[in-house]
Amino acid sequence: MFITDFFIDGFGIYHHQGVEALPPGLVVFVGDNESGKTTLLEFIRTVLFGFRRRGNRQDYPPLRGGNHGGRLVLLMSDGRRVMVERLGRQVTITADGGSPQKEEPGPRLLGINRSIFEHIFAIGLTELQGLELLTWEEVRAQLFSASAGLGAASLPAAMKSLDEELGTLWAPKSKKRIAQLTDRLREVSSEIKRLQGQGAAYAAAQQRKEELEALIQRQRAEMEEIRLRLRRLEQLQQAREPWAVKVTTGTRAKALEAVKDFPPYGLERLKHYNQDLEQIRQNLMALEGEVTNLRSKIEQVLPDEDILKQRGKIEVLLGERERIHASLTELPSLEQSLSGAQEEYKRRLHDLGPDWDASRLAQVDTSVAMRQQVQEFGQKLELAERRLEEARIREEFCGREVEKARRKVEETQGALAALPEPAVRNFEELRKRQEILGRLRCLIHGRELLALKLQDRRQRLEEAEARLKSLRLELETGFEPIPWWSVVAVTLSGFLLDVFLSAYGYPGAGNLTLLAALGAGGLIYLGRRYLKAQEDVRRLRLVAEAEENRLLALEEEIQAVTCQLAAQEQELASRSRELAPEPILDLARLEHLAVELEKAREELQARRSLEGESLNAEKQLKNSLEALKKAGQETWQAASGLQEIQAEWCRWLAVHGLPETVRPTVFEAFLQAVERAREAEAKVAELRQRLAETENYMKGAGKRIQDLLAACGKSPLHVPPGVEDLDRLRRALAEALESEREKWELKQRLDATRKQLNHWQVRFEEKQREIQSLLAMAGAGEEEDFRRRAALHQEYLDCCRRLEQTEIALLNIAGNPEALEELLRELSQTDSLTLEEEKVRLEGRLQVLQESVSRGDQELGGLTRQLEEMAQDAKLGDLLQEQSVLKEKLQDAIKRWAVLVISRHLLEVAREIYERERQPQVIQEAGRFLELMIGERRRLLSVPGEAGLQVEDPTLRRRDEPRWSAGLADQVYLAVRLGLAREFSRQQEPLPVILDEVLVKFDPRRRRGAARVILEFARHQQVLLFTCHPEFQKIIWELHQKEGFQETPVSFFHITDGKLTPVSPRPQ
Repeated sequence: MFITDFFIDGFGIYHHQGVEALPPGLVVFVGDNESGKTTLLEFIRTVLFGFRRRGNRQDYPPLRGGNHGGRLVLLMSDGRRVMVERLGRQVTITADGGSPQKEEPGPRLLGINRSIFEHIFAIGLTELQGLELLTWEEVRAQLFSASAGLGAASLPAAMKSLDEELGTLWAPKSKKRIAQLTDRLREVSSEIKRLQGQGAAYAAAQQRKEELEALIQRQRAEMEEIRLRLRRLEQLQQAREPWAVKVTTGTRAKALEAVKDFPPYGLERLKHYNQDLEQIRQNLMALEGEVTNLRSKIEQVLPDEDILKQRGKIEVLLGERERIHASLTELPSLEQSLSGAQEEYKRRLHDLGPDWDASRLAQVDTSVAMRQQVQEFGQKLELAERRLEEARIREEFCGREVEKARRKVEETQGALAALPEPAVRNFEELRKRQEILGRLRCLIHGRELLALKLQDRRQRLEEAEARLKSLRLELETGFEPIPWWSVVAVTLSGFLLDVFLSAYGYPGAGNLTLLAALGAGGLIYLGRRYLKAQEDVRRLRLVAEAEENRLLALEEEIQAVTCQLAAQEQELASRSRELAPEPILDLARLEHLAVELEKAREELQARRSLEGESLNAEKQLKNSLEALKKAGQETWQAASGLQEIQAEWCRWLAVHGLPETVRPTVFEAFLQAVERAREAEAKVAELRQRLAETENYMKGAGKRIQDLLAACGKSPLHVPPGVEDLDRLRRALAEALESEREKWELKQRLDATRKQLNHWQVRFEEKQREIQSLLAMAGAGEEEDFRRRAALHQEYLDCCRRLEQTEIALLNIAGNPEALEELLRELSQTDSLTLEEEKVRLEGRLQVLQESVSRGDQELGGLTRQLEEMAQDAKLGDLLQEQSVLKEKLQDAIKRWAVLVISRHLLEVAREIYERERQPQVIQEAGRFLELMIGERRRLLSVPGEAGLQVEDPTLRRRDEPRWSAGLADQVYLAVRLGLAREFSRQQEPLPVILDEVLVKFDPRRRRGAARVILEFARHQQVLLFTCHPEFQKIIWELHQKEGFQETPVSFFHITDGKLTPVSPRPQ
């Protein structure tokens, strides 16, 4: 299978990009970094195996528009064409133009999963790294098939098991099993030699040992009792102090039981009550002072009652203040505006005419009907003028067209007269001559072919006659069936045999032998000559008959060709007379006639064109003259119509008493002037009315202001009163209202203050009752007695707390309540001095016992060692038996070690044979690719059961993967993947291999080798190579042209910012 076409609708930076007719060999895509190479690789992966998980940032969304995805066209190995299209999450497969099927293409078309495809067939630099894929189950099935012959056995596991067991038996500089057995055997042997017999002192030492053990046991028991008593004494001393505190504190607590029922937090509550009481007392004093102050302020505030009574009238006049002020200000301007309006009215009348007055102005009709009549007259006049203008323009245009047509007629007639007379009169005659010319061309070509054929057949006839003549000469001459030297050899052999027999005393036998040899030689010579001659004659006769038949066939073919040539010559002569009086026998003459016919065709076409142009020009002149005449009539009619309409307009103006100078186009302006004059007249009337109304209003307002001032007891500032008097009333009203508001607020504050004073007096009495209740709860009559009782209650609480602490301390010392009772009893029955004396006495006794036990232990140790040494003679038999067992074990271990060493050596040999003769096909193929890349012998080795590979150099030195250089590692990785791709393709559909920047770590020499490997691989499978190094194009092109890869198709494309462009294979 290989990719023939692909189209990207929208994928990453690609939009509406594609390539058609990709070759099945090597396709190289060259582009800079981030130009879109890896994106194109991911596009092919995605179309075949789908997008990765949703939300993945590597889904390459379409950045430049289009649907997310595209299509691939695949040519399968069986000849089917399959189109795989994936747009978004939808995928369809169309085979050979059939109906699309919604199915994933990976399992159906490729037979592999996505991981295998990405790590073997579509690989980048990341997927190239490592050999972990050799451990995959699908790859191992290709790597080690059943032909390996190992079944389920694991050679590395067997060798590892042998090494582990050998390591347990023996290892240099370590104490393994054999070394341990050897050391122990050496120790047992020396111990046996050392042992000697012992005397009867053993029994006395044993008795002394038993006595010491009994004494030490009794002393240690006494020591344990003393230690227990010392710990008890220490416990009593530790508990003495808390016990004394408990006794004294309990006595004091019983004396204070009378005040144990004191109110909780009594002193704090009393203090808080007193503070609250003092705060309430201060608040009461402050509120009483505030009540007195408010009463004084209320008495001082006195508002103007007269002003407050006239408040409504004052506010009404104040609402008209702006109008009064505006009226006072407006009176002079109104008088001035009235004077200006009267002057404007006079000017408007004068604009209409010197004899215009108000009565004539009123008679002018400005109705819609009047305006409509004027518009109709205007439209008629405008239409008549436009018709007249159009008729004049049309008449001028027709005149120009007549002149233009006359010039065209003169020009075409002159050009037609200048043309020569054509050789051919019409196109029909021209067509017939061209057909004859074509037939003559075919006849001449046919004649030349027949002439060549006739010449060839005659030459072949001469050759056949010569061969037939030669055959006949051979039949007439004799033959030499065998070479002469064979007869000489037989005769010489007989002569030599005769000499040999004569030399050994057999002269007669030698002569007979010589004669027999000579006779045999002669008979052989004659027989072979006769047989050979018969065979050669039969062969030559058959050949001669075949040549005669071929000669007859050639003569018949020559006769037929000669007849055809004569017929064509006759037809050629008859046809050529139709074109020229002389016969046309060569192509040069024929081509000359063809040129003359083409020239005649052009001349005829030019004449026909000029004749057509001349007719068209004459026809155009006639039409132009008719149009000019018609245009003149239309101009006269339009001028007459315009004069009639103008006369009717003048009569209409006279009927309506309007000046005859007014045109319909300016009649609207005339009416506007009339309306402006009427507006000026209306404005004069309006200003007169406004002036009268303002004067009347100012008289009434002045009288009301004067009456209001008198009611408030005030006199006006001016006569008549004005705005200043209103402002004085406004200020007086504001002062009176402010005084009234201030007095009301003071009364409200006084009422609120009285309410607060009553509240705090109630709080003061409640707080005094709370204090008395607290004193009663403590049983005190006054505060000093309460504080004394509080101090006693606190002392009682402290005593209780100390009692609780001492009881806890004593319980911690005793350990449990029962032991605590015993401890308290002992403390009450003893004193500290007695306990101290007993402690000193017991410590002295303990010291004496410890020293005695120490001396006894030392003596007991010496006796024990002495007894052990004396008892060694009893172990001699055991040591001898152990020596025998150790020797047997050592011998068995050595035998086992030898067997394991030999087995491991045999396995090493078997592995070397396997690695040399039975490597998997994949590894052999990869090794061949690796040798091509490196350019020297390198073997690639794989051991069954191991995931890694080894590389063997020409010196047979092997290196595993951790010791490879970076360049060698990439070369091995690439070779292994190409080997796997080739092996997969042998067993299923061969897939294209896509390589993205996999050669970056190769040096220049090995890059050339890698290019050679890729070209070799591309002989059988398609390869798509992505690279950012332009020199690869040069390397691949040179190898393709010089090293036998010409049959492998190679094409090159350039990628620039998501654009695919085919480039020339030859590098620039």
